[in-house]
Amino acid sequence: MILIIIRSIVALSAIILSWVLAVPAPNLVAIIIGLIGVVAILWGLAFEIKIAKAGISEFRGKFFRADVEDHMQKIFSDSGNVAVFTRDMSWAGAVTIGLLKVKAEANELSIFMQEETEKSRELVIAGANIYYYGSSLDSAINTRFTLINTDSQSIELAVGRTRGNFHRITRHSEVDDPALLIAKDMLTVFRKTLERASNEKSNV
Repeated sequence: MILIIIRSIVALSAIILSWVLAVPAPNLVAIIIGLIGVVAILWGLAFEIKIAKAGISEFRGKFFRADVEDHMQKIFSDSGNVAVFTRDMSWAGAVTIGLLKVKAEANELSIFMQEETEKSRELVIAGANIYYYGSSLDSAINTRFTLINTDSQSIELAVGRTRGNFHRITRHSEVDDPALLIAKDMLTVFRKTLERASNEKSNV
């Protein structure tokens, strides 16, 4: 909500500044209004830069899900080992599955999900390390996240959150970030307690 308000202020300031610049001989009041507009625009840009540095990516609008998937494809393409915690992989389209198959063949993909699906079956065949927790838990885990570069010092956590037609992905990379530490612990526990799926046990 705060980000929407700030972007609206910046847009309004840009309109006001355009009006001031269009006046052939602006008076003192117009000049002051124009300066305020410049300050507001610079402030908004500084806020956007701050968000970018904080590792926050936001997607909104009617087709935001496609933008989110494009963003995840970039993450998969630019990273080494990844661990995906998901419910059923329903968000992954054909292109994403293709990228994940490449990572699976390179032994760079682990997925933790509730139960087997056709997509997970394809990835197991490609060589992915997939773990199903459905027999161990009564319901699906609520958190959806991806650990990036899991076996290196540059490990990161990407957490997605959707509300209506709005989706935010926040990345955590500080070594002592509580969210990253919890996700790493969850990865360790699941790897040690769940049985990895094999081709023989995939029945879809």
